[in-house]
Amino acid sequence: MSIDSATVGLWKNHFSESAIWLQEKYAPWDPSVKNEFEIEKHIFYGFYGIRKLQEDKHLNNSANALNFNIYTYPVIENIDFEAVFNEKWHNAYNFIQGKKEQLSLKDLSNLIIHSRIYSPFVVEELGVMGIYFSSDNTYKTKVYYIQLIKIIELFRSVAEDRLVKLKLDTSIPGKISIVDMV
Repeated sequence: MSIDSATVGLWKNHFSESAIWLQEKYAPWDPSVKNEFEIEKHIFYGFYGIRKLQEDKHLNNSANALNFNIYTYPVIENIDFEAVFNEKWHNAYNFIQGKKEQLSLKDLSNLIIHSRIYSPFVVEELGVMGIYFSSDNTYKTKVYYIQLIKIIELFRSVAEDRLVKLKLDTSIPGKISIVDMV
């Protein structure tokens, strides 16, 4: 199903609402299954919508040209990967040897849409800091990490038809707020 000009506004409204909802996740974590489900739903639907807007040429040029510097973590060598992965996925990756990798918006969207691994990274007293993910095609070599603020920036950029830059304000101990860097 393609997106026509009549539904573009509905998608932009969805991105705006999702950005606001995700921004509220910079708060003490509620470890409920429903909360984790809602985060995944907002992010998954958002990246699905972005991909559809790209395919149907309804995504503005500034958002369409975005590249993302995200972290990747390799698989630990010399282990029984499948056994370790199936027991606890995060024990199969070397989180000490992370490196930055640049992904286009299209590649990022596809990795999240086809994710085999999807897991929020949570600091209990501060909230969701980011998302670990990896697709069916990449999980045997690496896992990716993207900060939640980068997803919020993207969703707002699409919703507002302008490039949005945000920063985390940690000036109040134990509290994180987001500042728009207009």
